[in-house]
Amino acid sequence: MGAPQFDPSLFSGTSGPFSSGPITLEDRQAPIEQDADAVNETFTMEDLANIDTKHADSVKLQVAGLFPAGWYQTDPDEFGEMNVLPSIQKDFVDGEPVGASRKVVKVSGRVKGKFRDPKAEGGVRLVTARVDFTIAAGPGESRPRTNFDTGEVLGGIDLKTQLYTQAEGTYLKVVGEESPNLLAITEFLKTGVYAINLRQIGAPSARNPVPSGEPKNFVQNIAPLKRTKNK
Repeated sequence: MGAPQFDPSLFSGTSGPFSSGPITLEDRQAPIEQDADAVNETFTMEDLANIDTKHADSVKLQVAGLFPAGWYQTDPDEFGEMNVLPSIQKDFVDGEPVGASRKVVKVSGRVKGKFRDPKAEGGVRLVTARVDFTIAAGPGESRPRTNFDTGEVLGGIDLKTQLYTQAEGTYLKVVGEESPNLLAITEFLKTGVYAINLRQIGAPSARNPVPSGEPKNFVQNIAPLKRTKNK
C-alpha cells in the first residue's frame, strides 16, 4: 500500500464531504440563527436599549481588573524565564511619534507577590501577576523626563532610564560584582530572582478621585529581593 495522498478537494469550499456547495457573499453575511433549545429566555436588539453604558462603570471594571500595587518577585523555577527583547522604539502621543528613536530592552513575564488580607487563609493572599517593563539600553540611551503633550522637558531621567539604573544596581548587589556589559544585565533580568514594584495609574484614590488616563499597572522599581516586603 502506498503512502496516503492529500486530496485538497476534501476541504474545498465547492466539493467534498465537508462542503454543502459554493460559498457566496450572501452566505458569509447570513443572519445568525439562535438555537431555541439553548436558552429559556429571549434577548433581542430592542433589549440593548435598556442597558446603561456609563463610562464610570467601565472605569470601575478596568480598575477591578488591575493587579494589587506592591512588591512582587520573579521565580524562574515556578514560572520559567522572563521574556527579553532588544528593540528600537519611539515614544508616541495620540498615535504620532515624538522625539528620537532609542534602543531599549523589553522584559515581560509572570511574577508573584504576597499581600496581607484578613479574609484570606492565614491572613495572606498570594497573587500571580503578568508584568512588562522596558529599560534603556545603557547610559547612552538615557532620556530626561518629558511632558509629551506640551514638549516641556521636566528634568531628571525618564522611567526607562531609571529602570536601567536600578537593574544595573540590582545586578551589582545580587551578583556581587559590576556587570561587564548590558548582555549580563539582560541575562540577569531573564533568569535571575529579583523584586519588582508594581504600581497603578489611572485608578481613583482619596488623593486623586478623578484621575486622567486609562487605568493600568506599570513597573516603577527593580530591586534586590531581600530589601522588599509588602506591608
